[in-house]
Amino acid sequence: MKAFSWDFRPALVFSLLSLLPLLLAACATPAPSPVPATATSAAEGPVLFLGTTDLAVGENRFAFAILDRSAEVTEPVADVRFFRLKGETAYLAGEATATYRQAQAKTPHIHAGGTVHLHEEVRGVYIVDKVAFDEPGLWGVQAQVTPAQGGETIAAALAFQVKEKSATPALGSLAPIVDSPTAADVADLSEICSRTPPDEMHRLSLKGARASGRPFVVVFASPAFCASRVCGPVLEVAVAVSSWFERTIDFLHVEPYNLALAHTSGTLQLTDVAVAWGLPSEPWVFVVDKEGRIAAKFEGIVTEQEMKSALEALIGS
Repeated sequence: MKAFSWDFRPALVFSLLSLLPLLLAACATPAPSPVPATATSAAEGPVLFLGTTDLAVGENRFAFAILDRSAEVTEPVADVRFFRLKGETAYLAGEATATYRQAQAKTPHIHAGGTVHLHEEVRGVYIVDKVAFDEPGLWGVQAQVTPAQGGETIAAALAFQVKEKSATPALGSLAPIVDSPTAADVADLSEICSRTPPDEMHRLSLKGARASGRPFVVVFASPAFCASRVCGPVLEVAVAVSSWFERTIDFLHVEPYNLALAHTSGTLQLTDVAVAWGLPSEPWVFVVDKEGRIAAKFEGIVTEQEMKSALEALIGS
């Protein structure tokens, strides 16, 4: 079953309604003491949604959003606790601080007559930059946010699955050597790019970028057919960042879906390239070093500063 990181489908997000009281109680219990489950039903209140779907044993970037009374919570920080869920018992495994970050971008749109108009788009998410899971299975997360202007603390919890191995290439692993279409392969860039107007990150194929011996960034995003609705802003972030590093790093935009099929029938069928990279969602941004290994990867929303920091670490500047 194809997964989308920001669809919030029940099949993708493991609801923790029955365990919510358990996790809230566990937050007051020092680790490693187990907290017995209760039979109390979860009260209506804030809801936590995952912004990352490909979580595996090892180091992960963990993103989430919180909705309270149908409005997005946007306070600067959230206190986060992670739990191992074993049967009816939750074990406190670690704590972290999540920061709320926004990807701000001006997404181009062509109006009738050919006039290009830029639409300001802002998407936000809470992010824990690094969290390590030491075993696969069912885990829980509980986030608490204290409003800066006063008021009651907002708390929400969710269970999620950690896999033995990620579906996408792991950090430090070799990037899949597959070909991807370039501007030279088509009569019109719209055949391989759903951005309006098409961007200029289609000069190299993935195989060509790997053969060049230079670091590269590949953005898997489909602005016109994005199920997560954040492909446009993420692609625009990459376009903006590319101007800072164009002398040392190559930037590639690859559509994850068969555009011909999407345009004619609306069917979102992953391309062979997306399948080879194991994409369970979109958008994705991968940073690949000159040896062809995955140096950083981002699922869903990524900010300009996050991307710049990853590239500066890669080239030592």
